[in-house]
Amino acid sequence: MNATQQGDTERRKDGRNWHSEAPSAENAKERTCTHATPASTRNTAPVIARANGAGTTSRGGIIVNYHPILFSTPMVQANLAGKKAMTRRPIKLKYCNTHIGYSANRKHGCPLCEIQNDVEGETHGTNPDGSSWRKLLAMREVEPQYKVGDILWVRETWLANTMGVFFRADWTDGACQGIDFDKRWCPSIYMPKDISRIFLRVTGVRAEQVQDISPLDVLAEGVTIPQNDEWDCEASEEAMRMFEFSRLWDACYAKPAPCKEKGAITCYVSYPWDDVYETREYKGLPWYIRGNPWVWVYTVERVDKPEGWPLCA
Repeated sequence: MNATQQGDTERRKDGRNWHSEAPSAENAKERTCTHATPASTRNTAPVIARANGAGTTSRGGIIVNYHPILFSTPMVQANLAGKKAMTRRPIKLKYCNTHIGYSANRKHGCPLCEIQNDVEGETHGTNPDGSSWRKLLAMREVEPQYKVGDILWVRETWLANTMGVFFRADWTDGACQGIDFDKRWCPSIYMPKDISRIFLRVTGVRAEQVQDISPLDVLAEGVTIPQNDEWDCEASEEAMRMFEFSRLWDACYAKPAPCKEKGAITCYVSYPWDDVYETREYKGLPWYIRGNPWVWVYTVERVDKPEGWPLCA
C-alpha cells in the first residue's frame, strides 16, 4: 500500500463501512446496528432468517445482525485459548478480468472498488474500418460482509453421534472417545447453528493487502510457532510467526476454488500469500491466481451465547 492509499485509508475512519471502529458511548445511540442488544430488550424481537444462516433481529429499535463464519481447526483452538482477536478474509472478485483498488473519482471519498483491467482485445480494440471500440464494466464499490456490531457464530469441524456432539478442535490427535468407526468429521460449512459454541462481536473493520499485516496483527491472529526441527535457529520469532501465518493462509486460500454461474462451474480462483497475478488452467477451465489479495480485517471479541439461541437469529 503506497502513501496515497494509506492517506485515503485514514480518511475513511469517518464512519465508512470498510474502515470503521466500534461506536463510542457518545454516538452509540445514533448507530442502531453496530452494538450488542441490551438484556432488557431480549426475547421480544421479530426475526428475519436467511438461507445462508444469517439473520437479523430487531430489539427495541436496535438492529443486531447474525452471520455464520468458517474457522479452521487451528483458528478455533486459538480462539478458545483467548489468543485470537482478529481475522482476515479475502475480498473476492465478482468478475474475472478485474482487480481491487482505489477509485480515482474522489467525489465520493475515493472508495475501494473492483476495477476492470484494460486489456487490448478484451476491453478495447480497433474495428475493421479503423475506428476504435472500448467496453469497460462500471466500477463496483466493495463492501465488507460483516459490519461493526454484527454477531458472528463460528462454524467449525464437528461430529454428532449417539454419544453427543464433538468438535475437532478439542481432539488434536484425531482420536475421540465414543466416535463410531463408520463416522467421519463433518466439514465446518455443514455445522448447524444450534450447536454453535463460539460467538464473536465485530469491533472494527478495515481493508488492506494481506502482506501488509504487522507483527502485532500476526499475534492478534492467534498464530503460534509449531515445534519444528527444520526452523533456522537464527530466524527471529517475528519472522517465524509471519511465515507460519503465510502457511496457514495458503492452506485456506491458495487452492483453486470453483466459481459458478447459473449452477455451472465457469472458472477457478485462488488468493495465495505470494504476490502472483496470473491465469493458469485447471480441469480444463481458467484458473485465476490473485496473489497478495486485498482483505477485510475484522477485529472481534468473544461474547456469550445470545439468550434464546438459535431462535433469536
